[in-house]
Amino acid sequence: MTASRKSHIGLIAAFLILIGVVAPSQIVWELRDGQSPQIVELFRQRPTRTGLRQFESRLESDCRLAQAVRPWMQYARFILFEDAGDKAPAGRHSWIINKHGVKNVTGRYSPPETQSKKKN
Repeated sequence: MTASRKSHIGLIAAFLILIGVVAPSQIVWELRDGQSPQIVELFRQRPTRTGLRQFESRLESDCRLAQAVRPWMQYARFILFEDAGDKAPAGRHSWIINKHGVKNVTGRYSPPETQSKKKN
């Protein structure tokens, strides 16, 4: 077996292990807290496009394992790759800048809506 094939198999195995660990751990945490597992919501109503997107976003935001691991992964990403993510690009001399702040300073000015415009 070649090294490339071994790395592919290792990556697939890691992905399957993540799938096999995250979902059951979330269910256990929810049951321990006296909540109904979120996965049950899929079977309570007819699936629609908007309903599935809402379910997906709630699932992403409520995943306790992700909440526990995400800060450490972001820290490792920053230390290993000197990458703070999309919202904080690196500036000159290793400065980290806020993308939204730069956009506000360098972008076109749009005045806030007045109360009279909102009523119409």
